[in-house]
Amino acid sequence: MKNATLPLLMIIISTSCWGQRKEYSYTNVTFHQIEFSEITFLIKEQEQDTLQIKGILKENRIIDDIPCYGEVTFTTGWNLSKCILAVDHIFAGNTFPKDTHLEIGLDLDLQKDIRSLKYYCAIRGARIQFINRCVSSSDLLINGISCNGSEGIFFKTDWSLLGCILAEEDTIARNILPGKTFVRFDHNGTICCFSLTNPIIQGLTCSGSDYTHWLWSGGGGVFLYPSGQLKYFQPLDDTEIQGTVCKRSQVRGGVHFYEDGSLKKCTSAIDQTIDGIFCEKNATLKFDENGTLTYAVKEKIFD
Repeated sequence: MKNATLPLLMIIISTSCWGQRKEYSYTNVTFHQIEFSEITFLIKEQEQDTLQIKGILKENRIIDDIPCYGEVTFTTGWNLSKCILAVDHIFAGNTFPKDTHLEIGLDLDLQKDIRSLKYYCAIRGARIQFINRCVSSSDLLINGISCNGSEGIFFKTDWSLLGCILAEEDTIARNILPGKTFVRFDHNGTICCFSLTNPIIQGLTCSGSDYTHWLWSGGGGVFLYPSGQLKYFQPLDDTEIQGTVCKRSQVRGGVHFYEDGSLKKCTSAIDQTIDGIFCEKNATLKFDENGTLTYAVKEKIFD
């Protein structure tokens, strides 16, 4: 480490969500065997802990096996958290072009990262705490999917695809989805699709989900099994499915299917008789895998 003979540019004391903090800035200095034109240490004053390190590299440098240039950010312990690719680079079999901005190990449980994620609700539904994100000026082909690079592409920490916005109409697990659909690949294999329009999936008109709206809470969407078979959707209108009239309602839970395509659960849109059983309007209906009605109850939410 070399810094004793180099001038301290400034010390800034401020207060934030981290509490009172100091920023120490230096020019033309080497830290952690890396040469910087500028570098700033964000220190939590009370504990004297380093919260964040931001710098500008003097020259291209491989850090944590990633070719970087320009601005870089580290967390405590000199773990790389943000950088710009100096050359094309491959992660998990996918090529990312030079000038792609990377964010590594984003903690979705921290308020400062929530504020930086434009589509927080859409990606947080995967129930994953740490993610990577890349932003590119061009669209990227990831796992054969055309992803909108400028809106940000989300990955698990092993760089397997977690979610992206389709750059154009594309086929996902045998289903054609419109451009601008946000597609998320959950750990259990479920494929979650949030479309700004009302897509037709397997002959059913599905209600869209405006994941771009700041009030959107993550509800709705079209869910697919890994095979591509429809798992869940919200009808745009009351819809007859396999002889049962299912209600259009976000509150009442949408329509669920077994993987073989048979109806699993819905809400009755009308008074109707199923398997000789009278079912009231707004009753929750459940079926076994043989299509037999096993549950027909008007639950408290409707009282």
